[in-house]
Amino acid sequence: MDNSLKSKEMLLEEIEVLKHRIAELEKNGTVICDGKDFHEEDCRWFSSLVEAAGDWIWEVNADSLYTYASPRVKDFLGYSPEEIIGKNPFDFMQKEDAARVLPIFTEIADKRQTFSRLENINIHKDGHEVILETNGVPFFDKTGKYAGYRGFDRDITERKRMQESLRTAQIRLSEAMDLAGIVYWDYDAQKREFVFNDAFYEFYGTTAEKEGRYSMTGEEYARRFIHPDDLNIFSECIKNNLSRPDLEFTDDIEHRIIRRDGQVRHVLARIMGFKDNAGNFIRAYGANQDITEQKKAEEQREKLIVELKDAASQIKTLTGLLPVCSYCKKIRDDEGNWELMEKYIRRHSEADFSHGVCPECLKKYFPDIG
Repeated sequence: MDNSLKSKEMLLEEIEVLKHRIAELEKNGTVICDGKDFHEEDCRWFSSLVEAAGDWIWEVNADSLYTYASPRVKDFLGYSPEEIIGKNPFDFMQKEDAARVLPIFTEIADKRQTFSRLENINIHKDGHEVILETNGVPFFDKTGKYAGYRGFDRDITERKRMQESLRTAQIRLSEAMDLAGIVYWDYDAQKREFVFNDAFYEFYGTTAEKEGRYSMTGEEYARRFIHPDDLNIFSECIKNNLSRPDLEFTDDIEHRIIRRDGQVRHVLARIMGFKDNAGNFIRAYGANQDITEQKKAEEQREKLIVELKDAASQIKTLTGLLPVCSYCKKIRDDEGNWELMEKYIRRHSEADFSHGVCPECLKKYFPDIG
């Protein structure tokens, strides 16, 4: 039996002794126990202690009917102690949960076992649900006959709601990580090993069973998964981080990996490292994100930019005013030279010429033909 359970039993036994003392005090006004006088002041002290306790203290008889309930029950379930006495704990539970808890408690009671942290959903007097954590120990009469259970309940409704919220948040985070292609790892500097999980190995197209275990040295990781052309990037990152004076640091590194199925993927590793006061590296945590599609998009964008630049360099346009001779129609270039209009336009654009004779010139220069 652990120490916490022993402490609970001792507390419950002490409460029972004091409860009986109070009963005697209420009957006789005073009682002597262990050579000490207990008066109304003692009664008030115990009542104050019970009322101040954060737990609801209770007792049920061999028929599982409440024979005692501390005032805290009012805060938990909205009922006064008088409304509780004579009722069964399962009368206040949610029906579905009562059906679940009843066989559990029956088995415990049949074996006269101590129990703790038995969660159950109760219905408050105003109708809302209250989640209680029940702890109890069996007790026996002077003849050794089983007489019931004594225990205490704690309201864990808010704690359970927070746990549920955390669980939901973790599920959403896990889903978001899957969508973003992110997996986590940590590095134990004392063992000089990376520690992975199933999601990490799945990311790398393998399993812990295939790799032998969930951890491996940095050298082994690099040999198995880092792209040969990026080994220097990986090694340089480790070297730089080991030589940093910061006790806490963050770093990003992009490199390629080769999955077990042969796929080459680009990853972005975000690292957070820690050193002790002597500057010794003690631990690091990180997250690897698959940025392969992002890198492909960047490469396609760069390729498109190059193609556009090449196309632009091949496109020649004529803009601005062109100095043209009024008589011979030659054009003066930027260096002051005069050249034929055809030559100038051909040199400064993609245009070319096909020669012919307009109707007016045909009549003027070739009258016989016209």
